[in-house]
Amino acid sequence: MYPGEITFFHDRSIRLFDDITGSLPQLTVNYKGEVVKKNLTLIKGFLVNTGAKDITKRWWKKPLAFELVEGYRWLEASTKSPSDSEERATSVNPKTVEFSLGLFRCYEFLRFED
Repeated sequence: MYPGEITFFHDRSIRLFDDITGSLPQLTVNYKGEVVKKNLTLIKGFLVNTGAKDITKRWWKKPLAFELVEGYRWLEASTKSPSDSEERATSVNPKTVEFSLGLFRCYEFLRFED
């Protein structure tokens, strides 16, 4: 195990059309006034410091980010720590979400929903 290590634990994904509204063909979903395409998915999981040391700002050369492959985009991201109510995710562009971790203590986690 490395002294500093962050692990993403996938909780579950919900395909909003297939899992929730698929049996109701006349139902539409809007996001910020626009109709959402049929492949909308809610991703849930946890970012956990599984290393042996606290991770501080000086360890980061650039922010931790999730970047999507071609053909996909983030609509919104929400990441919060149970120790504070500060929002820790920022959409940099439609394909990239960056995380502001600051001091990320051993076994501390952030709940991730997008």
